[in-house]
Amino acid sequence: MSDRKDWKDFFNGFAPQYMKESFTHNTLKEVDFLIEELALKPGSRILDVGCGTGRHSVELARRGYKWTSLPACWRWPKRRRKRPASMSN
Repeated sequence: MSDRKDWKDFFNGFAPQYMKESFTHNTLKEVDFLIEELALKPGSRILDVGCGTGRHSVELARRGYKWTSLPACWRWPKRRRKRPASMSN
């Protein structure tokens, strides 16, 4: 995959099954780690670059952080909007 279109096609094709992958099931612990390691104060602003489906951003927002996310491909923001704000896994 050498050009940008190849990568975009790959990520767009993978997006529908992403949240079924086992590595997505530790979101709460991963966000706990990020908050501790980055010493994030409550209400901090977060920029999530390459956010994918936004699983970390959604959990951070649920905890009161303000966030902006920039996905790697165009289909993923639509998938993120379909997930309830209270979602966590």
